[in-house]
Amino acid sequence: MSDVPINQPVEPVTPVSASEFRDDISLRDLYLTFVRGLPLMIIVALVFGIIAFVYSSFLPEIYLAESTVLISPRPISVQGPGNVSFNPSSDVSFRAYETLAKSRAVLEDAAQDVVNIIPELNVGDVVSTLRRGTTTEILGPVRSDIIAPLAVTHAVRSTDPQHTVILADAWAASSIEAVQQSLLASLDPVNRTTLDEVESLTLELDGTETFNIHVDDDLKAGDDVTVDVTRTDGSSFSFTTICRIDTPVEIDYYRNGGILHTVLRNIAQSETAQA
Repeated sequence: MSDVPINQPVEPVTPVSASEFRDDISLRDLYLTFVRGLPLMIIVALVFGIIAFVYSSFLPEIYLAESTVLISPRPISVQGPGNVSFNPSSDVSFRAYETLAKSRAVLEDAAQDVVNIIPELNVGDVVSTLRRGTTTEILGPVRSDIIAPLAVTHAVRSTDPQHTVILADAWAASSIEAVQQSLLASLDPVNRTTLDEVESLTLELDGTETFNIHVDDDLKAGDDVTVDVTRTDGSSFSFTTICRIDTPVEIDYYRNGGILHTVLRNIAQSETAQA
């Protein structure tokens, strides 16, 4: 083993100033470089501009069509021997409307209506076009706790002006139909009941009549029933109205003679099954 001295002299390091590491850029050289490359940049810009112009020239024209729907139930007011006043309101938010309008079922229904009018189109292409469309709220409640009319615009773009109009109208019609069948379905019994009240005023019923309601074993919730009316003077007439047995459970109550009878019958049937 050789001996290695521990203390050895260390050569001093000469400090280097920061200015020696700085790269100096001459503005003159930069200007000359820009001037030399300017023709090339102009040529490249012109080439890309010509290509963009030629490409856009061959693109077909795009037409925009808009169809607007307004959801605003109207009040019913009748003046006569009685007084009926009904002011139905609908709480349909734009988000719920847009979700229905963009749903596959609504788009396919609208596409099928379009194909029925324009046979040369196919449902798949029409659905794709409608899916790229937009819905915009142009009227609605300013706060979530306010119920107000809702107006929505359906915008569709395509290369044929007549087709574009038909697409927008079909989409709007299918959307409003879906809203009426789902979001506004709860208003149907109220609307029909109100119409019955209006009809009773038209018939000038005074409460002394005898009513015979035709109900058969096939009665279902919400079915129409025929009512025979006999006046005290012997005259009679008939009209049709809605049966306000609104659920299948109420149908069972009616057929069993009431809630108590239904409960007792169910208990008896349960005990018989266990025996």
